[in-house]
Amino acid sequence: MRPLYLELCGIGPFAGTQCIDFASLDDRALFLIHGPTGQGKSFIFDVLCYALYADTPAGREDNLKSDYLSDGVEPYIDFKFSLGRDSYRVRRALPYNRPRKRGEGVTTTTEVQSLSILNPDGSEGEILADKKSEVNNLLKDLIGLDSRQFRQVVMIPQGDFRKLLLADSGERESLLERLFDTSFYLDVQDRIKEMEDESNLEEKSSADQIERLKGSLVDLWQAEDLSPSFYEEGALLIGDAENELKEKKALLSAADRAASRARDKAAAELAKAGELNKHHLRLEELKGLKRELELSEPIMLKLAEKLKRDSRALAIKDSFQELSSARNNAESAEDELKEANHRLEALLEQKKSLELRLQQAPGEKAHLEILSRRIPLYSGFRNDFHRRLSIQKKIDETQALLAALDVSRVKWQENKDTLSRREEEIACSLLELEALGSRETRAQL
Repeated sequence: MRPLYLELCGIGPFAGTQCIDFASLDDRALFLIHGPTGQGKSFIFDVLCYALYADTPAGREDNLKSDYLSDGVEPYIDFKFSLGRDSYRVRRALPYNRPRKRGEGVTTTTEVQSLSILNPDGSEGEILADKKSEVNNLLKDLIGLDSRQFRQVVMIPQGDFRKLLLADSGERESLLERLFDTSFYLDVQDRIKEMEDESNLEEKSSADQIERLKGSLVDLWQAEDLSPSFYEEGALLIGDAENELKEKKALLSAADRAASRARDKAAAELAKAGELNKHHLRLEELKGLKRELELSEPIMLKLAEKLKRDSRALAIKDSFQELSSARNNAESAEDELKEANHRLEALLEQKKSLELRLQQAPGEKAHLEILSRRIPLYSGFRNDFHRRLSIQKKIDETQALLAALDVSRVKWQENKDTLSRREEEIACSLLELEALGSRETRAQL
């Protein structure tokens, strides 16, 4: 049984209409209902039980109607679920007070029940039952469990799981017989028991008959007018009766052995059914994991593409040493340029002084020409300084890029490790899935 949709109105702590769309969970076999204490989490399970069996685990089916229900609002539970290939809808409307259609005052409605099968498109189909007893009995037959067994197996209330573990062997045996349908083996066992009882009755009847014959023979032996042939016939009858008794005992022993084999086979089949059920649950879990991995495949592809981009970005780091060397050379050139600037400024000052002196002393013109020829040389140092400033700017930009690259490299390594772990999990899950599929196929054969 799989829940599809639950709608309730004016039930318990829910004064208005509340809806839970279980179908939106798709094939997720595990989900969590959470919330603060006292907000109605456990009450949802009470509502599910009432929808299916018209009772609740806590025994509060007579007090389901909400105390906050507005006048004239119908309290009801509407539950849709699937069993095998078919889907069903059960609706239970509780009695409530509504205004009279004529005159003043209110009138109390009666409880309304209905069970219908749903069409493939989800619309309501044939109504299977519309009376409480019929709805309850039909749902019990469809699910294969009564209310108590349903709460023990499908939906265990808080604190009741321990009760299942501590239940006596007879109660657990009854529950497992319903779960794994061992009726065939029970019928075989009952038939063998009947055969055993019949054989015991025949054995007892034959033994009584032999005793009666022995008593008759003793009486006849004491009679004087009996012929020897009569004793011979009596001995033959006794022998036949003893042979028949031996045959009945042999049949009885064979029946006992057959009954023992049937019981052993039934126990083995029951254990096998339990093991297959475990494998089936594990198989469903692995199928869910496989679907989850398939859904995450686009994300994994994006991670792989990002890893490729990060790998290309890491190639930039190869030029780090060259840039560091260039930076060192630039710093050295910058120092030389500063020194050259100082010398240039000193020469310019010296030039001005010499020009002044030239005006005063023409003999110093030759020395001034020498200094003038040196000025272009120091101007070249100034141009080198501007080039080194450009190199320094590129170095700063490269360092910023390298810092961002280090961050990307760390993220790349983390993504790479995550991808490796996911690939290993996928491989292990697929191998386990194939192994379970093979075991289940062999078990079915």
